[in-house]
Amino acid sequence: MRAAPPVDIALSRDGGWAWCLGALAACAAAVPPLWLSWTLQAQRAAGPSVQMGLAVLAVLAAIGALTAVRSALRRQPPLALRWTGAEWQLVERAAGRHVNVARPQICLDFGHALLLRGAGTPRGWPAWWTLSRGTAPSAWHGLRVALHAAEGSALAAPLPGAGAP
Repeated sequence: MRAAPPVDIALSRDGGWAWCLGALAACAAAVPPLWLSWTLQAQRAAGPSVQMGLAVLAVLAAIGALTAVRSALRRQPPLALRWTGAEWQLVERAAGRHVNVARPQICLDFGHALLLRGAGTPRGWPAWWTLSRGTAPSAWHGLRVALHAAEGSALAAPLPGAGAP
């Protein structure tokens, strides 16, 4: 059986993934003030000025969360995921350092974009990684082969009890 080729691909920091993460944080930040507003409205315990104040608070919380996520992503050093043919590495090219990590688990696979979860990532290194075909189109196929290579035997195995009468 042939092994997956060595691959080195930069992790996505901007674009669609960053906006999705920011939108998720914005929604999460807006929920508590909106919940309180709806609860007070249902109990008829607050006037329109309180309702408006809570709505404004929800909007400000959402904007603050979106801004915080976007700025945190910009401060993160550029990282790359590398498959050497024998081990997975998370690489910070600017500092010239890397750490060995366990095989990434594919959480979302859209074909052109991946969300991976790294196991065995040291403290201070991100455990969730986003990758996009646009960052390295020539390495994309090799990366997908390397990620799916170890899963092939588990996927091809029959389910327990399959075919049994």
